[in-house]
Amino acid sequence: MFAFIVASFVVYLAVAKSNRLRKKLNNMSIKTFFIKKIMKMKGVPPEQIEMIMKLMDRDPELFKKIGKEIKQKIKEGKEQTLASMEVMRKYQGEIVKLMR
Repeated sequence: MFAFIVASFVVYLAVAKSNRLRKKLNNMSIKTFFIKKIMKMKGVPPEQIEMIMKLMDRDPELFKKIGKEIKQKIKEGKEQTLASMEVMRKYQGEIVKLMR
């Protein structure tokens, strides 16, 4: 799966012929590209992907903290969905503030 994503990125760069698209690619980090690609593969609608990316750009440290806590709960034996729900509930107030 990772090889597919990397190959997609390479093809995406090779096909980018217009200056506008090249400029967009230069501004987009590889990490951002992969996050968007994975969310798209998981079936997340494009509008939600953009909203999530804007929130992550506003406070990346919050989302790093959320990710670490989810990983910790998974290591403790909780299912990924349950761990994600618990941590997201904990930070719900902060995420709502970012949305405003």
